[in-house]
Amino acid sequence: MNDSFICEFAAWALKEKELMPSTVTSYLSSLTTIHELKGFQNHNCLTPLAKKVIQGAQNLRFYTNMVKCTRKVVTLPMLKLIGHEIAKSDWSKNSKQVFWSACVTAFFGSFRLSEILSKSEWNYNETETLLWSDVKFTGPDSVLIHITVEKSRNIKGAFIDLFRFSGHNCCPVSCLKALYDNSKSAVNSNKPVFSFESGKLLTADILVNCVRELLRPHLGDEVEGIFGHSFRAGLPAAMADCPDIANSEDVKSWGRWNSSSFLLYTRLKFHMRRAIFNKIMSIYD
Repeated sequence: MNDSFICEFAAWALKEKELMPSTVTSYLSSLTTIHELKGFQNHNCLTPLAKKVIQGAQNLRFYTNMVKCTRKVVTLPMLKLIGHEIAKSDWSKNSKQVFWSACVTAFFGSFRLSEILSKSEWNYNETETLLWSDVKFTGPDSVLIHITVEKSRNIKGAFIDLFRFSGHNCCPVSCLKALYDNSKSAVNSNKPVFSFESGKLLTADILVNCVRELLRPHLGDEVEGIFGHSFRAGLPAAMADCPDIANSEDVKSWGRWNSSSFLLYTRLKFHMRRAIFNKIMSIYD
């Protein structure tokens, strides 16, 4: 691929597909690797001109509405609002159960939606979609969920415990148990948990778009800041707001983070900066 073609590809990915500059950089790096494996002489796809195109896209982001749409965290009150809107909708009983169970599971398990939902509405990968065989009811008030393939690529996957949450009508254990008792797919343990009676599967895109519309009467255009990871950040953000109850290790453990990347999902930065400022102030005491 010549320099002109590479720049056209980068511009198409940035403008037409609206991909992040970092994503386009990653794609070009992968293409470079393929060229190296093929033994091509001019194998560097991250050419100086391509880098300029990507840098220009990064600069333009400071002047667009994209940077204004910050990711919102789904809080417990927001989760209960979602449940309220689902309850009063004209959806079928099965649709309500599937959708609501996915919401509370994602929230209380701090899951990435890609860990529990299928990428396609009619097809699924058994190792990347939560199946009923991955769900074990370990007692009347707990359930164990096995994620076969997680982001950290642990060879054994990840095991997440969910517990009964009483008093708020959003208990993940009760929701999953009700879905199991009333789901045709539960008869076959190798079927996805979050599938509708029609056989259609719940995907991350469907869930996020529905959540936005359900909350739009309450939040207005702020719903555009809700994404799949908004559920993942819910409990860690609440924990980070109460440093006297939960420390950073608790936050990292619950969200299954292995690095400081958990700071991007919480408001812990504020408390850390305050702690640093208090140390600075102590110099002048």
